[in-house]
Amino acid sequence: MDVLTDVLNTVRLKGSVYCRSEITAPWSLQFNATRCATFHVVDCGACWLTLDGDPTEYALSSGDLVMLPSGAGHRISSTLGLAPVAHIQLDVEEPISVRHYCHNE
Repeated sequence: MDVLTDVLNTVRLKGSVYCRSEITAPWSLQFNATRCATFHVVDCGACWLTLDGDPTEYALSSGDLVMLPSGAGHRISSTLGLAPVAHIQLDVEEPISVRHYCHNE
C-alpha cells in the first residue's frame, strides 16, 4: 500500500469532491473555509498557496501534494498578488465548475 492511501485510510474520510482543473495563467482561486479536509495535487507546472490569516507564501510545483486537514480557507494562484476570480465553497451539494471560474476574457 502506498503512503497516501495509508494516510487517507487512517483518517477515515467519509466523503469527497473531486475536481481536475486545466487552467492557464493568470489565475487565482480562493477556497472558503470548510468543515472538510482539503487537498491539492500539482500535476504539472507551478503555483502558490497562501492560507487565510497566514502571511507565509508556499511555492508548489509539479508532483507536490498539499493536505489541509482542518479545512482552512486558502488561495492557490499562478502568481502572487492576484485577486481571486472566484470564491469556492467545497461543502456544497451541486457540482463545481472550475473551468467556469477560471475563464479569463
